[in-house]
Amino acid sequence: MIARIMSETKMKNYVLIKKGGNKTKKFLTVFTVAVITALCIGISSSYAGEIDILLQKLVEKGVLTAGEARQIGAETKEQVKADIAEGKFSSLPAWVQNTKLKGDFRMRYQQDKKRNTATENEKSRFRIRLGTESKVNDQTKVYFGLASGSSSDPRSTNQALQDSFAKKSLYIDYAYASYTPVAWATVL
Repeated sequence: MIARIMSETKMKNYVLIKKGGNKTKKFLTVFTVAVITALCIGISSSYAGEIDILLQKLVEKGVLTAGEARQIGAETKEQVKADIAEGKFSSLPAWVQNTKLKGDFRMRYQQDKKRNTATENEKSRFRIRLGTESKVNDQTKVYFGLASGSSSDPRSTNQALQDSFAKKSLYIDYAYASYTPVAWATVL
């Protein structure tokens, strides 16, 4: 996809964005796996460090034997690993565990050339959407979303890249709650 960026002095610069390149795909995959692994190791090791200190103090006071402390430590580390694998980690607040984050970004270059005329219309546009879905309790969910766009077109969340480095608008796209008192009825 070729995105055209125009400056105030009407100089035209072309930026080539190669979508789906193998090197970029491999890099993003390796980077994502590395970050997730580092977070999991960091969380589990910091949690395990606190448990190890507590177990050592219990052994020093004679409450536990060294063998019992090792067994409890191993069981705790396995439980932490299982919780991380399931996506549930007890040190995170419940509202964080029950919240889903979603969103997307789209960049588009559009060129319209009318037949039999010299008129040409060029636009660079983008769209950003970010939303959350949070489970308050077993019957209630809350939804909230933000989106780019302009106040002149309430149907579209596209924002034109014009006016150089002017700040762009961000609007509340949706905000509502759903209540399900029984399995067969949902109230929005």
